[in-house]
Amino acid sequence: MSFIPVNEPLLNGNEKKYLAECIDTGWISSEGPFIQRFEKEFAESVGRKYAIAVSNGTAALDAAVEALGLAPGDEVILPTFTIISGGRKN
Repeated sequence: MSFIPVNEPLLNGNEKKYLAECIDTGWISSEGPFIQRFEKEFAESVGRKYAIAVSNGTAALDAAVEALGLAPGDEVILPTFTIISGGRKN
């Protein structure tokens, strides 16, 4: 059986330079100028006042559920093919 990757990174620009800048300045976690710039530009591109960057898909789903204010018994409809996400256990 052959391996079919879910994602292939597209690294054909300034990625190495930006990674080196993050390491050199100590901004290698969830905060810093690149994150702030991404959030600002993403919010502008989708016509919103704010946007947040998260570390993974599970965190994104948790943030989305919180933002929607879903309650027990609310229905959430998903496509039949999704990437597995841990989700939180309540």
